[in-house]
Amino acid sequence: METGNELEQRSCDQLERLLTAYDLSPWTFTTSIRMADFAVPHSHPVLTLNTRHLHDDLQALSTFLHEQIHWFEEANPARVAAAVAEFRHLYPNAPASMPEGAADLDSTYLHLVVCPLEFAALTRLLGLAEAREVIGAKPYYTWLYERTLADWDLIHDVLTRHALTI
Repeated sequence: METGNELEQRSCDQLERLLTAYDLSPWTFTTSIRMADFAVPHSHPVLTLNTRHLHDDLQALSTFLHEQIHWFEEANPARVAAAVAEFRHLYPNAPASMPEGAADLDSTYLHLVVCPLEFAALTRLLGLAEAREVIGAKPYYTWLYERTLADWDLIHDVLTRHALTI
């Protein structure tokens, strides 16, 4: 915990509860996790979560999976680069900023790996309808999550072809 305040403690408790309720082992690539009340969730150098979804277990679960998948992505640079090259061809006009895309164009293309893998994990854990609901409710990466849902077969094919499924 960053400060050890009550919200961080409750968020740690929530994460522990989620880790007990779901088998997240296929998507756990780092066990070093920091809880920081006002931080923007990020994966590196230490997976950092915040207290934003304290009252929404499924969004907290989704955020945890998303940040873990960044570690998977980093462990597979050649395969990710090949998939990103295809995504650049398939989506030449991808957004280069938030809230539709990520922080920049390169990050947007990397998130065309992460966001669909997050959706696939949620689908395995929650079922298709609930996974679609969780992904559809996100106010950020909106284009990325819309593409994930609308172009699932195409995106999944690219990820499968480059051995980027979990």
